[in-house]
Parts: sequence; structure tokens; C-alpha cells
Amino acid sequence: THRKLKDFPMVNVLAVNDNNEKHESLGRIQFLLTNLDFTGKDVKQNNNVTLLFSDEQLLHCSEQNMDPMEPTCARTIISGKVLKLDENAKDYQGAVASFVDRHPAAQKWIDKHNFYLCELEITNIFVLDFYGGANNVKPEDYYKIKL
Repeated sequence: THRKLKDFPMVNVLAVNDNNEKHESLGRIQFLLTNLDFTGKDVKQNNNVTLLFSDEQLLHCSEQNMDPMEPTCARTIISGKVLKLDENAKDYQGAVASFVDRHPAAQKWIDKHNFYLCELEITNIFVLDFYGGANNVKPEDYYKIKL
């Protein structure tokens, strides 16, 4: 990482996908990284990360005159370890194709900047969607849900 950021938590914007080739949601959070970016370098040193998903990403809260800081503007905090997926695995190319289907611009990232597919090995999930504090969801319960 950059020397001025050493020992600081790092943030970045990531495009994610959780679908398989058939466009079925599996809940397996996948994303692209490159070693040209801070995040790709940082996870080689420490692969513990936390992802934040908010209803405001889709402007759901703003469209309802709800401040994104309100607990009723739902958010999910998911932490775990970044695992680089094996490019030789039988399902790797299908996972990349599914990712590009959702994020067409990703094809040029892969082609020009050596992006590789990673997956979050989830260890903690917290959901805040109402007053009274966040609810802890066990990863095994999260994976049981079929959408």
C-alpha cells in the first residue's frame, strides 16, 4: 500500500456479484481485484476485510426522504477473508462470465489491468434495519436462504 496509508484501515469501491452462470443468487460475494490497486496489494498483507451494503446504494432511502444515517435505511456489514479464486478451477470461467454479465465494464478491466476474481469467506454479518442496534446473522443461516 502507499506508505502514507500504512497502518490505516483502507476503503475502496468494489463491484460485486453473487450469481452463478444461471443468474441464481448463491450469496457467495465475488469481486475483482488487481495488484495495480491499493486493495489488491493490501489483501496480500492482510486479507481481513469488511464490506458495507446500504439501501442507499440504490437511492432507496433518499427517494423516500429518509436520511442514509437513519437505522431504517437498512445496511448490512459483512466481514471475512478475501480468497483469490483458482483460475484453473472448473467453475472459474463461468463465475467470470456471470460477473461480466452483471458488470459489462469489467471485461475491459480484466483484459487491460489483470484483474482476478476473489470471493469473501464470510465470518461475520450484522444487519441494521431498525432502531435498537444491529442484528447478528450467522453465516450458515445466511447461506441457507434461497432467493
